[in-house]
Amino acid sequence: MHANCISVGFELSTWPDFKQFRMNSFRMLAAVKPQSLSSSVPHLLSDPDDRLLETQLTELLNEVGVRLVESARRIAVFRWNHADCQQFLDSLEKPPSSLHILALGSWLDRAANRGLLRRTDFRAIAMLLLSSLHGPAMLTDLRGRHPTGYSPSEYFGLLVEIILEGLRVQPRNGVNH
Repeated sequence: MHANCISVGFELSTWPDFKQFRMNSFRMLAAVKPQSLSSSVPHLLSDPDDRLLETQLTELLNEVGVRLVESARRIAVFRWNHADCQQFLDSLEKPPSSLHILALGSWLDRAANRGLLRRTDFRAIAMLLLSSLHGPAMLTDLRGRHPTGYSPSEYFGLLVEIILEGLRVQPRNGVNH
């Protein structure tokens, strides 16, 4: 990440301003601290609706994917500055990744309560999905393109298709739901 880009992103006019800024860890934490989960991913807090589950989950992953790209950039700023990541994590009530796992797992659980998915450990599924978003988000930010060659929306759609095939409700007596 180029220092001038970082300076502009934090509304600092010059490189010396940024150098002084990075010495003040309190200001660094305040500048890169993420929003709350409820303001960053409101759909995770809502219930699944009557649209196709594939559509809803793809939209959710797209929203979370955008937040993961932002998180990857925050982490890059910390690492570039040799900042104490533990201090950053301690400044949060809960790390965003933990909140996303809990919220996405709860959303999937609510979908299962409606009979849209078979029962399983949805926190594990949430972790699997989020991990499948986090790595490509970081690599895309570093390389400038998605590592699989897919667009983000194509990739999210493929993930959803694969996951939902495994979570599909099994037909009873040969009848599909």
